[in-house]
Amino acid sequence: MAQSRNKKLAILERRKNAAARYLRGQTQWEIARAFEVDQKTVSNDLKAIQAEWLAEAVLDRGEWTARELARLDEIERSAWAAWSKSQDNAQIIRTKTRGDSGETETTIKGQAGDARFLEIVLKCVAKRCQLLGLDKKPDEEDDFRIRSAPDLDQFRQLPVDERVRLLRQTMGISSRN
Repeated sequence: MAQSRNKKLAILERRKNAAARYLRGQTQWEIARAFEVDQKTVSNDLKAIQAEWLAEAVLDRGEWTARELARLDEIERSAWAAWSKSQDNAQIIRTKTRGDSGETETTIKGQAGDARFLEIVLKCVAKRCQLLGLDKKPDEEDDFRIRSAPDLDQFRQLPVDERVRLLRQTMGISSRN
C-alpha cells in the first residue's frame, strides 16, 4: 500500500514537472528524455494535466484560458524566485598578486533586487486580469453570470470526468466516446 502511494506521488510529481516544461515550450520528446520515460508516457501525463486544467477552468473560458493561466502562473513563480534571488547579497572577491604572494579580499554587498522581475510579475497579473475579465468596467462586463451554468460549488463536487464532459458541452466540443 505504501509502495502504491509512493508510486502515485512520484507520478504526480513527474506530471507537475512535465507541465512546467511543457509550458516553457519543450517538446514531448525532450520532456521524456529528461525524465527517462517513453514519449507515450509524457503524452498520457499531458492529457491528464490538460483534463485537470480544463476541469478547473472558468466554465465559459475553456481549455485555452486554462492553459494560458497555467503558463502565467509558471512565469510568475519564476519571476518571484528570480526577484528573491536578486536580493541576495553579492560576494565580490578581489585577488592582488605581487610576486609569489597573493592577497584575497572579499567584500559582501547588499542588493535591493532587480525591479525587472517585479515588472514581469505585474505583467502576469495584468494579463491574468485581462483573461478573467477583471479589467473591464461594470458596464462592459460579459453576461457570463446570466448564462446557464451550474453553481460553482456544485460543479467542483462533481467527478472530474463529469466536469470535463460539462465543460466540453458548454464550449461545444464533441466528447470522445
